[in-house]
Amino acid sequence: MDKTDYNDKMDSLVNDKQTYEVLKRDPTPALQRKLNNKLLTLKKTYKIDFRRYNRLRCSVPQPPKLYGLPKLHKPNIPMRPIVSFYCTKNAIKNSTVELPPPTDDILDLLNLCLTSTKFQYNGKHFKQLHCTAMGSPFSVVVAEIVMQNIEEQALATYTRTVPLWLRYVDDTFTAVHKDGIDDFHEHLNRQNADIQFTKEIEENGKIPFLDCLVTRDNNELKTTIYRKPTQTERLLDQSSYNPTSHKATTIRTLTRRVQLVCDSPYSL
Repeated sequence: MDKTDYNDKMDSLVNDKQTYEVLKRDPTPALQRKLNNKLLTLKKTYKIDFRRYNRLRCSVPQPPKLYGLPKLHKPNIPMRPIVSFYCTKNAIKNSTVELPPPTDDILDLLNLCLTSTKFQYNGKHFKQLHCTAMGSPFSVVVAEIVMQNIEEQALATYTRTVPLWLRYVDDTFTAVHKDGIDDFHEHLNRQNADIQFTKEIEENGKIPFLDCLVTRDNNELKTTIYRKPTQTERLLDQSSYNPTSHKATTIRTLTRRVQLVCDSPYSL
């Protein structure tokens, strides 16, 4: 992607005043003091030990950085905003001490993490006004909790029977009567105003789901590998200067994928 196009698309994202707010100064030092004061209180009251305190304490604060990944398979190639929390994730990953049972202090720390949605982009500091940032270590867990809540609420309150409902994060595979597609779609979107589902209906008895292409054949579902239109088939060249183990792993990964996804040898 051309750098000018990239900058224009990212500027358009951060200029969305419904989602982001420009800050006058770097909020990182204030967040550092708030976190360290909380950790110091926990250490003084013997709720965490000295080792855990040193691992979690922030000594050299760095604001998270925003960058974008182009969605090449979408029309007009929109950007997916990612906030890099590299230092934070490493601190959590490298901590080998078992966490204590859930307490009000743990909830306070979680609240601090979930409300500290600040980041830096192009020399300016921003605050995300709602939702969690993609790239945060907590986003995956929070997203799953929210989606489970929406899922349970939607299926429990729908007046018709949904014979098939499969979900992976925010992608769902659903079977409903053709006359009830729009009704069920509207029902899902009434569960949470901030989370709106889009729909894709099968064509000629086929529909993609994740990396599977599902085909309906005589009331049976058959699966094979799905490749997006942007698939380039570019892999490691056998004569390239890469470790042999990397080349072998590429073959094993593709072979394992076929074994897991394809329902029979005839659908390879």
